[in-house]
Amino acid sequence: MEDHEPDPSTGDDENTVRFEREYNTSLTKPSTAIIEFIAEIEGSNPIELVGTDGITLHDSVDPGAVDSLLSHNEEDPLTIAFPIGGYFIQIDKDAVLITHREGDAPSLLTSGSEK
Repeated sequence: MEDHEPDPSTGDDENTVRFEREYNTSLTKPSTAIIEFIAEIEGSNPIELVGTDGITLHDSVDPGAVDSLLSHNEEDPLTIAFPIGGYFIQIDKDAVLITHREGDAPSLLTSGSEK
């Protein structure tokens, strides 16, 4: 992914916290990389991110479409971006970038779970 400059039009500023991780589409589906990375940021496991009050990836984007677009697109650079919970996700065929505003305390954990 390219260097990221704060963009006030998206609410991105000096209070934005960035997490970035590379992944390999031949080993990990892009949608799985997103969920695993959010779980790591939240200090939980992916199973805890889903529940009766939890937000799922399906709430924001079609995981199958993300997987298909990024796994089969070797030549054209493509980045998919969308919000989920308090996070903003940007993913391409090589890396996941997750941002949130410091102090917003984003959490996708179910209301009954504790960190």
